[in-house]
Amino acid sequence: SLSKSFMYFYSTYRHAHSCLPLTPYQCHQLRTKHRIYLPDNGRINISGLNPFNIGRFSRAIASVLQDESSHL
Repeated sequence: SLSKSFMYFYSTYRHAHSCLPLTPYQCHQLRTKHRIYLPDNGRINISGLNPFNIGRFSRAIASVLQDESSHL
């Protein structure tokens, strides 16, 4: 469920900032296609994630990961 996914993510990355293992291109895609703003190194402030926006965030991450795998 979405709540379990959020709690797993939050318990795994419990510091305020974490770096997601994304390429600069994937970070660019998040900014331009999904309006999720993060630098090219993938650093995010997870304290801004909550049960109301974690679904949108997760779907955007999944989208850029799927796009990248289709180009391999």
